[in-house]
Amino acid sequence: MNVQVAAKTATDWLTDNLRRSGFSESSQLDVTVMEIYEVHAIALWSESVYYQIIGESGILAWIPSSVFRVLDHSIPSDWLINQIDDEVPLILGPKFMVLSKEAYSDMVELVPEKVAQFKDRLRRREKPPSPDLRS
Repeated sequence: MNVQVAAKTATDWLTDNLRRSGFSESSQLDVTVMEIYEVHAIALWSESVYYQIIGESGILAWIPSSVFRVLDHSIPSDWLINQIDDEVPLILGPKFMVLSKEAYSDMVELVPEKVAQFKDRLRRREKPPSPDLRS
């Protein structure tokens, strides 16, 4: 799944739910307008959808979906879906991340073992589609 940053202003991605979750006009997101990012997982948290991407700093980040527009709707064949609890009622991604609350939490907290599993998956996976989707 590929997404492109579509926010036209610094705050047009802010929804009421995101404001209630602590985001504001001064929130800094690790993305660049019009850039395309590969989505590595999707989570529903605090009534908002987040995409896990590798941000501009090279670090895994969970970014609100309202920042993006979806360019490629396909999802990897190794993704699973899970309902973890009331706080995270939906997580979609690789098994090592969605199997349990602990697995998800470890990935959110960037526990080195989980990050190593993530990097291993990136090395082993099929190359994502690479057409120029900016047109």
